Amino acid sequence: MRALFSAFLIATAAPAAADYADPPALRGDSGYLINVETAVFEGPVDQVSAALQSPETGVLAHVTNTDRIPVITGMEPLVGAFPDAEAVRRLAFSDGSEVVERVIENSSDRFANQVWGFTSANGRALSHIRGEFKYEALGPTETLVTWEYAIAPRLFLVRPFVRSFLTNDFAPFMESGLQGAAAAFNARVSG
Repeated sequence: MRALFSAFLIATAAPAAADYADPPALRGDSGYLINVETAVFEGPVDQVSAALQSPETGVLAHVTNTDRIPVITGMEPLVGAFPDAEAVRRLAFSDGSEVVERVIENSSDRFANQVWGFTSANGRALSHIRGEFKYEALGPTETLVTWEYAIAPRLFLVRPFVRSFLTNDFAPFMESGLQGAAAAFNARVSG
């Protein structure tokens, strides 16, 4: 039991500042705990994807902080121009913590990213997050957006903690961001 506890402490120790040039390897689907949120936007795919990738109108402009996810206070470009493929940026939070985010793919129907380098106490059990937005045209003036966050725990042992974090914090964080972005986008279109 003592060895198991020691392994947990090592795996969840506060990480040093993230090396943005060396993201963790992505895993197969079974290595993640996943949450999915959806919303319908009243506009064509190209307009919706552009709005969601903007800091002013995207999901990060509408997310609501939770007990364990603080407010985002800043974004610092590190490599390339966001949201171009392979661009990397650092996100700062109101509690002084930060993460690193890179764009994996940005195409007409999909935006994929990876987040790692969590410096907060609540992020210690996380290896990384694989995120994905899919844009599906429901017609010429409606787009279904599906946002998936796949969280990779550092160790199998911490999966229950990560599941709780996903359910109680990431799910409401994602829902508020996507629903808020959809409501703001749809209000502009109809207004």
